[in-house]
Amino acid sequence: EQDIIEHENFTEVRKRRGSDWDEYNSDFDVVASYSSRRSDVITYPSHRAYIYGKRYGVSKVYAAFGIGGFAGIANNGQKYKIFAKVVAKGHAFGWTATAVDIEFLRQRSYNSVYQKIYVKIVGQVLHNEYGSVSLACVTGSRSLGSARINLFNFSFRIFIYVGYLRFYISMSVVLSGTLKYCACERNYAACGSVVPRITLQPSAGASASLAEVVRGGIEISGNFVYEVEPKFCIKVNFQPCLTLSNCLQIYSGWPSSYVDLFAYYQTRSISIWRLSITWSDKKRWNALSTRWTLSSSGRHLTYNSCSASIS
Repeated sequence: EQDIIEHENFTEVRKRRGSDWDEYNSDFDVVASYSSRRSDVITYPSHRAYIYGKRYGVSKVYAAFGIGGFAGIANNGQKYKIFAKVVAKGHAFGWTATAVDIEFLRQRSYNSVYQKIYVKIVGQVLHNEYGSVSLACVTGSRSLGSARINLFNFSFRIFIYVGYLRFYISMSVVLSGTLKYCACERNYAACGSVVPRITLQPSAGASASLAEVVRGGIEISGNFVYEVEPKFCIKVNFQPCLTLSNCLQIYSGWPSSYVDLFAYYQTRSISIWRLSITWSDKKRWNALSTRWTLSSSGRHLTYNSCSASIS
């Protein structure tokens, strides 16, 4: 199958490689612009790529999410590009807020190599590294930091004849991630993966006090972790014949989740020296407290476009 591509006033015929990287879809622009993606496919006709983007809302108010990875090679290994990005942001009447924006780029053009590592979480740039790097073999792994977002926190209390009943419910999200990469020019290989991690932490509780002297309560909280890992790799072999191995795999799943049930009681503590009356620390009521560990599905392969396996 062949496509006709209009590019800089000339028509280029190229073979598709099972990729939607250069599809004209505005939802994909959150990952990379259409002109950039089209240029990638033309510059690196031997490539593997994956892209997904979705926008929710209307033109003035919307939330956008995207994830993509591209691995391409040209000129017998003298040029290659590896790119991966995960982004989630919101937009309202000209105002844009970024929840997460993680980007990895490694690009070789003959004897020079450019690399970029960019991490932005909840509007804060945690890491921004870019520039020329050595052609030697490099391997690394680094944390991309973490950030907590409190989605809501609601509480109220009801007066009863002998005291108060208190209730609360809250929800927060923790964003974190890890970057792993390796590249070696001697054997024309480069690999990498970005592992964004989303932890959802709901919690709720209720307590009752008797004449503001004794208080008991119960709290329930959860910890649900979801991970997505795009892994990408390209390698060129010149002997005994020229072969290209390029691969993009995406793993996702729930590696661990649990729910805690915590029952407690408290009493009033009186300090004569400080002239204060406070609640004591929460004392655990073991008979009603427990933890349920939910069965983990683990990470599983959700996308596979490979001509060779990744070790």
